[in-house]
Amino acid sequence: MLEEIKQDYVRTARAKGVSERTVLFHHVLRNGMIPILTRVVVELPFLFLGSLLLEALLRHPGLAA
Repeated sequence: MLEEIKQDYVRTARAKGVSERTVLFHHVLRNGMIPILTRVVVELPFLFLGSLLLEALLRHPGLAA
């Protein structure tokens, strides 16, 4: 978020008189969350796959049961 606050579109929104709350939630937070959500979406299938493989190997019931 610290990198996004320094962007030109944030300064433009503030110059237009948009409230600080709107700038933070609609501009900064939306664009700042893109890399975080991308990483979560990529890693989520690996977490489920690892869990299923572990349960299959150790015969411990959990997600697969």
